[in-house]
Amino acid sequence: MPIEFPCSQCGKALRTPDESAGKQAKCPDCGAIQTVPTGSGAGFEQNVSSPPPAANPFAESAAQRGAAPGARVEDYNPYASPTQSQPRSEPTKLEGLQYTQIGPDDILVRLYEVFTKHLGPCILFGLILFGVNLVVNVVSQVGTAVGEALGEVWLQLVIVFVIQVISFVVQTFLQLGGCLFGIRLIRHDQPQLGLVFQGGRYFGSGFVYAFLIGLVVAIIFGLFCIPGAILMINDGPGVGVWALIAGMFVAVPIVMYIFLRYSLGFFFIVDQNMGFAEAAKASYQYMQGNMLSTFVAGLAVAGISLVLMCTCVGVLVVMPLQPLMMTLVYLRATGQPVPGATKATLPVKSMPVK
Repeated sequence: MPIEFPCSQCGKALRTPDESAGKQAKCPDCGAIQTVPTGSGAGFEQNVSSPPPAANPFAESAAQRGAAPGARVEDYNPYASPTQSQPRSEPTKLEGLQYTQIGPDDILVRLYEVFTKHLGPCILFGLILFGVNLVVNVVSQVGTAVGEALGEVWLQLVIVFVIQVISFVVQTFLQLGGCLFGIRLIRHDQPQLGLVFQGGRYFGSGFVYAFLIGLVVAIIFGLFCIPGAILMINDGPGVGVWALIAGMFVAVPIVMYIFLRYSLGFFFIVDQNMGFAEAAKASYQYMQGNMLSTFVAGLAVAGISLVLMCTCVGVLVVMPLQPLMMTLVYLRATGQPVPGATKATLPVKSMPVK
């Protein structure tokens, strides 16, 4: 079992391998050198600082970690293996993530706790999402109107294509930043809205990941829905409508499965500095047995959002709920400590990311 203890200087939760008990470790957040306690959780009662050693006695090589030297991870990540040779800004990848089965009740209760405790920052987060989406929609409508006014079909298609690309880029950028904000808010209990605009460093992997998921979804809808559309064009709405409905009936569950299975990819990209392929594999593994709970929690959040909207509660309150819910799913499914979380989840087996 990994040893978990708080940093003696900044109080951040740290996690080290079991064999590191009694050795010196460096906090990747504040740089403090301290002795690893001899048991999991023992360091929460007492943590002793000591002078920095000449070399980290239990740092792993890049080959042992399965990562290239100097791989970047979030600077504030408290779970990276301590290392003396790397600078503070470039800690190693997280190790020893523990696969955990989650329950929807745990996710919903913790979501309520986080949202009510940090209501102001959450509403501001919703304002950012709403404002950026509003600007994108306005630009889309203006561009479409300009294309129609010019009367050139090819020009209309070009304008629509360019607007869709811009919208996709902006949405991907916001999604990466939203993951950073959610992780910082929940794992560290510290809201930092500036993180919403700091997803650029992960944009390459995030863009490819989102593009591939979107491409697969488009292919699935095309395979099952295009035949019905063709029938509607050639034979009229009678048979074509039923064929289209049947195609949607088959395609939608497949698409939902894909979204659920690979819904944690962005979090692995920003929190573990993974490439898109590695993130997809990790999401596939850690969502095993957790898709139903995530689906139920998502339905509950959607229902709560609908009720809030019907009671004239602003969209700024509703928009942050889904991103924060998925952040909780990521943290709980990977067995990471969540301040104030309930005890509704039980670790099933150790499943370190390689």
